[in-house]
Amino acid sequence: SYRGLADVAVYTIAITISSMIDVPGSALSKIIIPQLSDAFKNNRHDFIKDVYYQSTRVCLLSGAFLFLLVYVNAYEFLQFLPDRYAEGEWVLKIISIGSFVNMATGMNISISQYSNKYLAGAFALIALALLSALSNILLIPEFGLPGAAIGTAFSITAVNVFVFFYIKRHLKFQPFEWVDL
Repeated sequence: SYRGLADVAVYTIAITISSMIDVPGSALSKIIIPQLSDAFKNNRHDFIKDVYYQSTRVCLLSGAFLFLLVYVNAYEFLQFLPDRYAEGEWVLKIISIGSFVNMATGMNISISQYSNKYLAGAFALIALALLSALSNILLIPEFGLPGAAIGTAFSITAVNVFVFFYIKRHLKFQPFEWVDL
């Protein structure tokens, strides 16, 4: 409502292109969620930890590759569209950062939703919606489309960082570690 339908179209295209980064994580979650649910039901914490670690590695690597693909080629992607969409280049790049953070943290939100601390997962999704709305209210009037992108990327990052530390504290899982090669 702050900008207009033309800006909504530009933003929607940027969101749609950047959602390509999340595709491997979405596909992986469809496979993993039933197994996580069963593992939590049967108190198989070693399995949950293993799934969290492995899914984070897969998501991090595939997300990094797709992020670089989108970020480096943002201008080229938008060249297929009318000239008006070229102003969405920075919007696409900023939102891509949020999508990468979402991928880099693996299945953390799914794990929080299916654990016995499922209220934290519900809280995270509600916080994501509220934080996104608040950041858009604050940033769009001042910065326009890039402000909306910053708000979205910030909201995704903040919620994923919260859930990461929540899982680390309550489930004692932390999938990022140094590996000697």
